[in-house]
Amino acid sequence: MAAARVTPPVPACDLYPRQVPGVEVHRRADDGAIVLRGGCRYVQVSARALEIWDALDGIANLRELAVRFSGTGAGGDVGSALVKLVRTLAQSGMITLEPPGSEPPAAVRKPAIPRRNALGAYLTFPLRPTVDAAYRLVGWAFHPAIVTVAAVIAIAGCAAFVLAPHRTLLLPSATGFAGLGLAMCIAVCMHEAGHALVLRHCGGIVSRGGVGWYWFSPTGFVDTSDAHLLPRDRRIAVCLAGPAVDLTLAGSAALGAAFAHDPRAAAWAWSFAAARYLGFLWNLNPLLELDGYYALTDLLGRPNLRQEGFAQLFRWRRPTDRIALAYGACAVVYGAAYVTFAVPALVRATLGAWLAPFVPAVIVAGLPVAAAVAAAAAVVSALGRSRLSRKREPPGRKRFGG
Repeated sequence: MAAARVTPPVPACDLYPRQVPGVEVHRRADDGAIVLRGGCRYVQVSARALEIWDALDGIANLRELAVRFSGTGAGGDVGSALVKLVRTLAQSGMITLEPPGSEPPAAVRKPAIPRRNALGAYLTFPLRPTVDAAYRLVGWAFHPAIVTVAAVIAIAGCAAFVLAPHRTLLLPSATGFAGLGLAMCIAVCMHEAGHALVLRHCGGIVSRGGVGWYWFSPTGFVDTSDAHLLPRDRRIAVCLAGPAVDLTLAGSAALGAAFAHDPRAAAWAWSFAAARYLGFLWNLNPLLELDGYYALTDLLGRPNLRQEGFAQLFRWRRPTDRIALAYGACAVVYGAAYVTFAVPALVRATLGAWLAPFVPAVIVAGLPVAAAVAAAAAVVSALGRSRLSRKREPPGRKRFGG
């Protein structure tokens, strides 16, 4: 009996990188940065990397490409830079790595969904038609007069929240807590809608959105990666659109609480305002991959600041990028403190303030339902036993489904 032939693996340097059709090359108007867009994936490259991109036609392998570009005057280690670029493009679905003698791909492979943080699990769905329809309905809200009114409400609401702290001593009822939870869900949707509509107003597209779990809390998101093609001021505007919506909602609720005559209504509005102000501060936190972080990276022109910071922090060589090192150290310390102190405190506060008002109502409404279910189960069990005692089946046979 002949032994099976084992095909040896092809060395990485002998693979032939080939562009996937449909990848677009964009150059930003403000800083001239070059961005490759393939489906939902975006990769910013340098001018030298663009020359390498143009040469990825599947004719030359990585070894030949390294030899070709080593004589073009490129500084640094051309081989390692080429491997890093090819790895990034392959992970983004913009190129394929083919073994020797392979044929060109017959169909275009759909780019993969971007990978996210290990602490986040996401369920995504398409959003572009919905965002386009919503922008046609509420595009008038971007008129300068409307934006000015929203800014006045936000500033006045902050003043009312600070100058009337006695309202915070009131707590909503159990029904009020249920309504507050529903209002918070709507506020999160409005926060994400702010990002999507501002990006659409600036000329970008919102391909998808989703819900999931991030840093021990449920969350929602919209994919605003198309903002990479916009100038820096518009990218920052897209990042800050969600917190601006939070600030406006919180200001409106704070003003309503300050002028409300019903104490329960004032307590509900004040609790909603406090929650949205906390959400505003949370989203501006630059030490997590939230709106404040992306605004900071656009402001500094460092799109990979978090990854560079961790690379500087956890390598043995002497660090060369002090900004990235400082950010990485602050992010690690904050993450450790948040998991150690903030998460247990939030769990205790949630159990004490949010679930406690529901316990009496759940007991009062749940006991009759539980008793009825138990009685019905007992009746069904008794009827089943009596039926089986009257009609026994032969041993060894089992019936499923009657």
